[in-house]
Amino acid sequence: MQETISGVKLEGSWDEVCEETKVMTEVLEKAGHEEDLTQWEKWRPEENESYHDEVRERTVKMASIKKKSIEESEEPIRSKIKQSIVEITKSLSFRDKTERSTEKIKESIKNLLTATYIGSRKLIRQVETTIYKHIMSRTNPQYFDTKSVSASLNQKKKFLKKDKSEYVIKINVNDDKLCKQVQEEFKK
Repeated sequence: MQETISGVKLEGSWDEVCEETKVMTEVLEKAGHEEDLTQWEKWRPEENESYHDEVRERTVKMASIKKKSIEESEEPIRSKIKQSIVEITKSLSFRDKTERSTEKIKESIKNLLTATYIGSRKLIRQVETTIYKHIMSRTNPQYFDTKSVSASLNQKKKFLKKDKSEYVIKINVNDDKLCKQVQEEFKK
């Protein structure tokens, strides 16, 4: 373990690094950082997992834009957009511009914009996930980031096939008090 200005740096085998991440879990628990703890527990590597599979997959999932409740609709986006356009067209075709038809146009436009927004978010998430999964996660360390804690986990390159893989995890803490607690706990 090596202290850094904003946290700790740990090097070792997969099992050693995974074991040390449990210390971070304990520190976050003791400090009462519930949101960070929940996210950390979802991301942190486990001994029975693979750096290249499970950890990479979780990193990709956590890095992509999050789903919003508005996206949970059962109705397909295309049909929502078509329906909204039909409603707008019908409302515009009325000769009398009553308050009722004006409200119907506003509602239809709002539905069209909502459907477009949902479709855009889904498309962006899909592109983002593809880029992270096939490019970013293969060329960069796996990372974790919350308001208080960030971490990067990397596999050291081995020179010979017989060499055991070594891993490096750097844990940075944005809160000075929590940082001191982390450094003290890792010294033990």
